[in-house]
Amino acid sequence: MDERGTGRTTKQMEAAPFGAIFMVQTRGEHDYSQRLSRFLERGDLIIVTPDWLETGRWLGLKRTTSIVRDHALRLNERQEAICREIEKFVGQSPQR
Repeated sequence: MDERGTGRTTKQMEAAPFGAIFMVQTRGEHDYSQRLSRFLERGDLIIVTPDWLETGRWLGLKRTTSIVRDHALRLNERQEAICREIEKFVGQSPQR
C-alpha cells in the first residue's frame, strides 16, 4: 500500500525535536523528505538513509541529538542494532 499523501511524514517532521536526525528508507524518499522539510520550514532536520548507520557517519553525534524514524522505514537486523545503540547513546527510548 502506498502511504504517500497520508500526512504521517509531515506530522512526524512537525513533531521532531530541533536538529533531529530524520531517517528515511531510500534515496528517493530522502529527496522527497528534503523538499518536505524545507516546505515545513524544518531546515534544521538532518535527513539520512540507512547507509548513514553503516558508514559510521553518526560517530560525531552529540548526546542532545534525537533520531526520528520515518513511519515507512524498514531496517535490517544490523541497521536496527546500530540504531538502537545510537538511541541509547543519545538517551532516547528506542522506536519501533
